[in-house]
Amino acid sequence: MRFSFAAALLGAALVLAPSASAQGAPSLLTSIGSPFPYRIDLPRDWEIHRDSRNTHGGTLHVLLASSGNRVAILVTGDVLKDQKESTFASEGQTRQILTDMLVNSDSLLYALMNKFRGDMAAGEGPMLDVVQEIRTLGGQRSAYMKGRTVIGRKSQWIELHATFQNGIMYVLMFIVETDDYAAHEPLFARIRDSLVLAPAPR
Repeated sequence: MRFSFAAALLGAALVLAPSASAQGAPSLLTSIGSPFPYRIDLPRDWEIHRDSRNTHGGTLHVLLASSGNRVAILVTGDVLKDQKESTFASEGQTRQILTDMLVNSDSLLYALMNKFRGDMAAGEGPMLDVVQEIRTLGGQRSAYMKGRTVIGRKSQWIELHATFQNGIMYVLMFIVETDDYAAHEPLFARIRDSLVLAPAPR
């Protein structure tokens, strides 16, 4: 799957978003995902954009929220949609089998995360100060990565999480252009911890 449209959205957000806002603890407002009804809390005063794009791997749905030099992106996609129905298991069983295989494999989770990061990072320099490990996202095992790239004289920090549930892919990314990443981590943690994944599709 290619994620170039998400990169384009990110570029637009960084260009069009207003100047950096105060670094306090903003109030959060719940956003509901579509077509997968996940929930995530985002700062009330951030600008929110939604987009969907058909790719050779299926339809990807993007929620992008931004304010100043901070961006949060949540990408979802149903990896089983439009697949042939198995003669050996129901759709629900197939989704559970696939999800168990993916979330219980460190290498597959890392592959998903690195594929997404690679597509988003076209033309950027190498990542520095990289931390990569297995964590949780929405109660599911997930791949996690944090690192920075240098663009001109500025550092761009990236935090990325990737997981699956019920055959649905979730990739949550935070990006901030600053040398002081630690100042933004508490807000990113609040957003990340608020994510409730969608129930199984019907």
